[in-house]
Amino acid sequence: MGKKNYGSTLRNLLTFSEVKFLILGNHLGYDVSYISKWCNGVKLPSSKSIKEINEKISDLVSSEILSLNKENQFFNKFNIEKPRKNFSINSKILGDKIYNLLNSSYLECSSHEEKETPDVFLIENTQIKSFLSTILRQQINEADHTLEFYMTLDITTIDCLYIISLLSKMKPESLKIKIYLGIHLLADDDNAIKNIKNIYMILNQFININFELYNSSYFENLNTIVIKDKISFLYSLNNEGQFETLISTTNKYKLKKLLSTLSKSMNSLNRIFSIKDHNSLIRKAYRTNFYTHDNFNFLLTSGFEFLIPQNIIQNILNYALKNNFPKEELISMQDLMITWNEMFEQASINFFVFKSSILKYFQEKTIYFMNVKYKMTPEEILEHYNYFISVLKSNPRIKIYVIDDNLLNLDYLDFKMSVFCNKDSVFLKNVALLSETKEDFLSTVNNYSTVRHINLVFDKLKNSEVCKEFHPEEIENSWNKYNHMILKIMNLHS
Repeated sequence: MGKKNYGSTLRNLLTFSEVKFLILGNHLGYDVSYISKWCNGVKLPSSKSIKEINEKISDLVSSEILSLNKENQFFNKFNIEKPRKNFSINSKILGDKIYNLLNSSYLECSSHEEKETPDVFLIENTQIKSFLSTILRQQINEADHTLEFYMTLDITTIDCLYIISLLSKMKPESLKIKIYLGIHLLADDDNAIKNIKNIYMILNQFININFELYNSSYFENLNTIVIKDKISFLYSLNNEGQFETLISTTNKYKLKKLLSTLSKSMNSLNRIFSIKDHNSLIRKAYRTNFYTHDNFNFLLTSGFEFLIPQNIIQNILNYALKNNFPKEELISMQDLMITWNEMFEQASINFFVFKSSILKYFQEKTIYFMNVKYKMTPEEILEHYNYFISVLKSNPRIKIYVIDDNLLNLDYLDFKMSVFCNKDSVFLKNVALLSETKEDFLSTVNNYSTVRHINLVFDKLKNSEVCKEFHPEEIENSWNKYNHMILKIMNLHS
């Protein structure tokens, strides 16, 4: 009943002020599906966001009512006492009235939000998985913008992957899911390389989720999962890494204590893989500093955003300017141009590209230059190719390796996680998230042993049966052989 009370109040306000769901969604920064659920009484905004949401709704609705000259009708429609006679009604007064109306209707149903479910104790893996599936679906359906999971599980364990798989399948595009969890740091090079390859596959398989990974030796015995501000679980595992017992609680005090304990263990000192805000990396000139090294390994999954002639980079800058990219991003792109010009003359760079992504590049003609998704023309791709060949010939330390992903024997072949390494640091670009939201698409690795092991993965890859080096002359021969077909493909998909 309470949800409907808030929902009907909001719906009536929007109808009266002639504000569409889409307009309100854009004003709040929420998907229109959330506005629809609020108005229809399916769900409520979260208690931690409600003040800001109601304030923004009040601002928008009050200005629309004033523009329609319906302020006097408003007081009659919503049964609110009018200000005294001859008193001027401005947006501040009207906004306060609307805010109080929304706030009181929300508070009427707060008891529904505060209610705790009893603690649950389960034994037997099948039962536990079924329970988790139900809880996760419920949490996703009720979530606003973001769900945060803190898990002491190792990312490669069976039941951890079960949870991640459920979340990835259930997640709507409008919801952001962040998972903080563990990774075993292995000293032995061979085992560490296998582990890193496995983790890379997992990151690609569940590309719509953001991960932060921590050295699990600091918390592996805590056996805890916390969905921030929602519910927590204590569990035990059998020898195969599967759930054996599970206790859940929604008690706020317990949730707070468990999250505090996990936060102390999952800190910056033992963080291995961290999500980064693109704008903060720009302010710190992260990319410019990254490219001042001499030796690199790059794994590119979408297009080929390097070895681009200056006039095409200028076209990309013009496109970014036209599409209102922030000034600091444009400056950062220009700085990167200067850095790359010097780097490509003498640096040692190993480029790794998937065979499938080369064909997709010609079909889609899309590159991701920093955070700019840019569609190339067929003429620009031809110019890109000619410049690419000339740079390869002038700097023999630049190598091109093609990975035949058909030989990887995977059910999925759509790689979206690009990797950029120098000897001291690594960053990854999640092209799928960049294409969708332009938020949280970058991650960095700053743990020295992990960076070393990632570079060792590339050393092993160069000599593997799935990878082949192509010299400039071989690339030219392939181009001359297939360029008519490539041009037809590009024109067909124009």
